[in-house]
Amino acid sequence: MHLLQTEDKRGNVILVREVLKDVDTRVELSVVEDEQAALDFLGRCTTATLIPCPDVMLLDFTLPRKNGNELLQELKQHSRFKSIPMGVFTGSEEPQEVHHCYELDANAFLRKPIDVDEYFAIVRSCVEFWGACQVP
Repeated sequence: MHLLQTEDKRGNVILVREVLKDVDTRVELSVVEDEQAALDFLGRCTTATLIPCPDVMLLDFTLPRKNGNELLQELKQHSRFKSIPMGVFTGSEEPQEVHHCYELDANAFLRKPIDVDEYFAIVRSCVEFWGACQVP
C-alpha cells in the first residue's frame, strides 16, 4: 500500500513512520508538507512514471496555505483523484468540521490524540483497515 501523508509538522511525520515499522501491512510512505506539494505530487504520479500514485491519503486539516477542506474539495472534484480514499487526520473535533469533511466526500475523519499510544493506535487501525480494503 502506498500512503500519502499531507503534514507540515515533522513530529507527526515521525510518529507515523514509527507506527509503520510495526504494522503487518507493507506500506510505502510519501510525505508532502502542504497542499500545493500534494497537488504537485499527485500531478506527477502516473503509471508511466516511477512515482506511484497513493492508494490512501491522510490529510492534515490545518495546512499552511489552504485548509484541509479546500484541498479535500479540490481533490475530490478531480476525476483522477476522487477515488483515492482520503482520511482527514486532525486535532480538531468540531462537529461542524467533521460534518463538512464528510460532505466533501472524506472517507474518514480521524482526531489526532495528544497521547502517543492513542496516536499510534489510530494510525495503526487506519493503515490496517485500508490495507485490508480493495482500493482502485
